[in-house]
Amino acid sequence: MEIPETLINAAVYLNDKQQIGIADAELPSLEPVTQTTSGMGVAGEIETPVIGHWKSMSLKLKYRVLNKQNFELIKPGANQMTLRGSIQSFDPKAGTYKNYAVRVLVKTLFKKGALGKLEPAKAQDVEHEHEVIYLKVWLNDTEVLEVDKINMIYISGGTDHMADIREHLGM
Repeated sequence: MEIPETLINAAVYLNDKQQIGIADAELPSLEPVTQTTSGMGVAGEIETPVIGHWKSMSLKLKYRVLNKQNFELIKPGANQMTLRGSIQSFDPKAGTYKNYAVRVLVKTLFKKGALGKLEPAKAQDVEHEHEVIYLKVWLNDTEVLEVDKINMIYISGGTDHMADIREHLGM
């Protein structure tokens, strides 16, 4: 079994066309919407997730300095960004390192941003936060997660968890 070790490097692209400067990215947290069940026959309360419903998901990007692409991301409407990386893993049997690809596709709406600071010979620390409405993750070209809030899609581990729900709703 390989031991995943580190992200070697990554890049952020806008509409799969241009790299969006040098950035650090904080990927969204996945937190389902929950509801509390209580009443006769239940010894207390049970907080359960509502299948396929997610609380707000944010993508946070931090850039070294201002650049033209920063301002393309703050327009009204959705943006599509792709984050691509290479992850290093160690194969203890063979005693060798291997690399595998990670790709994250997001469709976002701009939430807020900071233009950073102006200090000589320092990074500006320009920050953006984007609401994620669509998220898809691949490891080595294998789809491992898809969340589409608008079209009620939630696929993980190869299972479409909302297929019957979409059918019930006539979608």
